[in-house]
Amino acid sequence: MRLVFFISTSLLAFFTFGQNDTLRLSNPKAIADTIFGRLDTTGWNGSLLNRSLTESEIILDQMYGDYSQVHTAYTFFDVYPSISLSYLDSSKMFNSRELIEKINEFYYQSELNSDEYEVPFALLYHNLSYIDSSDFNSDNFSVMDGQLVANSTLSNLINTGLFKSCAILELYDDSGYPEGKIVYDPKFISTSDDIVLNNIEIDVGNGFEELSSGSDVYFSRNIDSAKAVVRISFYQDGELKTDLIRMYITKTVNSTAKSGGNRAQDRWDEKYTQDFNADTDLKYRVGIKYGCGNGGKIRRPVIFVPPYRPLLQSVSMDKYYDQFNIRGLFDDLTDLGYDVIFIKQKPGNRSIKENGVELSFFIKSINQLKKYNFPNEDWENVLIGFSAGGQHARYALMYMEKDHMDNGGEHHHTRLYIPFDSPTHGASVPYMAQSVYYEMDRTWNLWAALSYDALTDPASKSMLINNIASSNIQSTGTNEFTIHPSPTTERVDLQNELDNSFVHAYTNTGPNDMRFNLPSFSRNVSISTGRFDVNYTNEYQLNPGHHVFHKFATNPTWFGWVVRERDLYSSKYDYSANNFYRKDIRMVALLIPIITQRRYKTRFLPEFDQAQGGYKNEFYDKWGNGIVPISPIPILQLQSFGLGNHKYYHNNVSFMPIVSALGINPNIWSNNQLSFNLHNYRMMFKSKAEEQFGVQNEYFGYPHLGNPSNHFEITPYEAVYADQQTYEHIKIEETSLPGNDHFMDSIRNFIIREIEGNNVELQNKVIGENHTVSIPNYRYKAWYKAKDTIKIGSNVTDKTNYNEFGIKESGDITTHAGKEVYIGNGFHVESGAYWHAYVYWDGCNIQRSTIADNEGGRSDNLEDYHNDFHGSNEATINHSSEFSNMKVFPNPSKGEFTIELDQGFKDIIIEVRDLLGKLVYTSNNSGRIHSVNTNLKGGIYFVHCIVQGKVRTKKIVLE
Repeated sequence: MRLVFFISTSLLAFFTFGQNDTLRLSNPKAIADTIFGRLDTTGWNGSLLNRSLTESEIILDQMYGDYSQVHTAYTFFDVYPSISLSYLDSSKMFNSRELIEKINEFYYQSELNSDEYEVPFALLYHNLSYIDSSDFNSDNFSVMDGQLVANSTLSNLINTGLFKSCAILELYDDSGYPEGKIVYDPKFISTSDDIVLNNIEIDVGNGFEELSSGSDVYFSRNIDSAKAVVRISFYQDGELKTDLIRMYITKTVNSTAKSGGNRAQDRWDEKYTQDFNADTDLKYRVGIKYGCGNGGKIRRPVIFVPPYRPLLQSVSMDKYYDQFNIRGLFDDLTDLGYDVIFIKQKPGNRSIKENGVELSFFIKSINQLKKYNFPNEDWENVLIGFSAGGQHARYALMYMEKDHMDNGGEHHHTRLYIPFDSPTHGASVPYMAQSVYYEMDRTWNLWAALSYDALTDPASKSMLINNIASSNIQSTGTNEFTIHPSPTTERVDLQNELDNSFVHAYTNTGPNDMRFNLPSFSRNVSISTGRFDVNYTNEYQLNPGHHVFHKFATNPTWFGWVVRERDLYSSKYDYSANNFYRKDIRMVALLIPIITQRRYKTRFLPEFDQAQGGYKNEFYDKWGNGIVPISPIPILQLQSFGLGNHKYYHNNVSFMPIVSALGINPNIWSNNQLSFNLHNYRMMFKSKAEEQFGVQNEYFGYPHLGNPSNHFEITPYEAVYADQQTYEHIKIEETSLPGNDHFMDSIRNFIIREIEGNNVELQNKVIGENHTVSIPNYRYKAWYKAKDTIKIGSNVTDKTNYNEFGIKESGDITTHAGKEVYIGNGFHVESGAYWHAYVYWDGCNIQRSTIADNEGGRSDNLEDYHNDFHGSNEATINHSSEFSNMKVFPNPSKGEFTIELDQGFKDIIIEVRDLLGKLVYTSNNSGRIHSVNTNLKGGIYFVHCIVQGKVRTKKIVLE
């Protein structure tokens, strides 16, 4: 009855008040201080619930005596600002920004000091004063200059009520931990002054256990929607009392946690935490799955670097394993003899630069460890980084290359770098989302505050293309603001460093070569989770300036009547484009109308949220755990009891544009043309013939080899991957569409083929151009191993551009193949270089006891290996019984000589090459005996006879 009475009077006034009667105030505290500024504060002893203008359902239920709620972090965050704003003394409780900072600090310390899943317990228990809405009438109150004045003794109008909530402050419960630890932290225990806590006990299913600074409570995370009972004892007015409050300790538990701890040993052979750089607070949690035959020791590392992780998100190593073991990728690699090494940064929100430097120390430690384990072997590293992790890897490799070339620092010894949907040009958080977080953070909305806090942490500052935290927000009219988008200084400094600070003698710096700001000593390939051919307009009908969301709702509250209007728009590259609009009209106590109005526009904002690419709906329309409003639309939907919401767009907005993930030349997609068709740029088919007939490459994303001369004018990567489906950023298996599961196999196969577990194809590289010449007698050593075949030459693979593979005098290369080592055109070895070729495979392991490392010497046991190059010595490569003998005579010769085979063959290729590997003569023949007249000048040459991919080589001296 009380609520109905006030609604009717407020509704009447809503349609009759004039503009001159309106207050324009910006935030809840300003409203409270204005309306209640003249009331006698002694009448409510420092707290008045009406000051918060709360619309919390729990607060209203408890006001009328209903305490049946089961609490969560969501309900705690709902209740906290209502109580906090009720206090006249603003230092009594944290404001929204301070509370987020305290929660972040808890998780930060937990990350540094513990490998357990720790969550803080939080408690609110307050007796608050309030004035019932039915008492706001002309007899008891009047209005003077927009403020309430009591016409009678205020104490007669004041009521007192108990308001409470408790929770474990867990916002990302899909963490993969089978067990959690509830931790007592006094910062999150808040009571009114008349309450003195004596004891807190929690029953998580094992009976009541004390929770205090010296005693934590452990709970299972394997049961969905598990509840706990909290029992508190406290003194009030000298009397000891108790109370019970119920809360959830799990909501939706992911499959990793449900499987319990038994699978952990199946995932990782070893897990440990270590600090690799004393100059930073970063630590690494490392999970290792050892390769087959490596004896439980690191030997052939494939290092995986994880994505960005906000402070409040804890993720177990087992969760990482399940998410990134794409179609059994980790298992395939270990079966091929590779060691899978996955790192988790602790904490996970540090800048690209800080993480990059830390990663460089980790790479050094891995290099030292593998050399200690296998001192006679020299396997190179593979480095794969997901999202921000790809940029950590990029920075680490470039940082180490510069240090190696200029200061003689350690070589990173990494042959392959794969950024997986990683922001080469930066990541995009749509400005409609950033504007909501920015504006609603200022209204004490804790959910918006959480998201805005993530925008301003070190990782986001260095990763985002544009960030509202650094943008110039200019007032351009009454309640209207124009945002001039810009990156943070951290982002600008990072890009300048990548572009300018790491240049060295072997940096690719051609006038049109984009590789200058990527590592120079590794092969670099990239993966995007966006479609290779379709932009967002065609795929999702998301257009520039699209009206994405609208809200208009009028609803009663216990303090009066509220009208809310909200609008969100996708980005539009224009002088003044709508972005976010917010308007609130509150009819508060005795018909005091208060308007809060903000319109945000953007000036020349690139339309990245509509660029083709992987999406991340945390920045559009997503509820964490099904109940937590972590996205802008849910944050706005919740207001006005969820009424009046209309979504005009129901799909996805881009977070990682394909042009960024693949490092596409900005000149191609400049002027806001943010789509890029890999097919149109001839990067999706293996040959012109296949392109002509529309046959798609079975390995999506390899560059078209018909245009090797300009490939690096399009992308700095030697190969790129994108297929025919758009996935959520790095959550590809979770978002793969029904019927498209085969693309998961394509992604896995792409990675395995690049890592070269089955076949190694050495092309377009010079060993010896990847290290400093300032260190005396330095040799760059590398081993390659293939289950089947190793191919070497200038045209042996479609994985990269055609070019020769050479070994300079400071190079030392060892190759192992299970079936054959194939030498094609364009392979040369300089005098003084070392090259060793072995044909051997034991399933996954090379038996070191039978293979000597003799710096180019020749073993007496020819079954150990077939050939061993030292400089320009003669070689015999994997001949079969059908092609076993080849004679060249006379030798020496005056220019004419005869080649005799043991039998006749069709389609024989005869090549003559000089000592540098240059082709000086070639012919196609059939038969057993072949006459050659080269007309070459005197010198030493190599004669190659190629039959069905098999090669026989002889040295000949021409006089």
